[in-house]
Amino acid sequence: MAVTYNLKKTLGGSLWKWQDGVEKVFTIVGPIRAGKAVTNPRSGIAKAPDVMTVKDAEDGNEKDILVGAVLRSSLTENYPDDTYVGLTFACTQGPVKAGTRYKTMAVAEVEVDNILASTSSNKKKK
Repeated sequence: MAVTYNLKKTLGGSLWKWQDGVEKVFTIVGPIRAGKAVTNPRSGIAKAPDVMTVKDAEDGNEKDILVGAVLRSSLTENYPDDTYVGLTFACTQGPVKAGTRYKTMAVAEVEVDNILASTSSNKKKK
């Protein structure tokens, strides 16, 4: 007999990875925060990357996503006091901009009509 359940949140695991040229559409669930500190193999210095929890518009699951400098500044400059939380964005990471060490990032606030209006699309069978 198969058990049917709704996935509420995946615990642990890795960050939702960015790929150049691939658009991600998500609703921000919580503010930007410091992640787990990792040691840079080149410098040996430990630094905590910025991360935030988002809800993926495609599958409805909550995921942690790495927040680079460009995305962070786009959100915090345009939405002071964490007012970006609860909003939906479409973001596409691009290549490193000439003369800088940062990747480009297209960020747009969007409205999505079909953000899992029903939870049936994230039901899993076990």
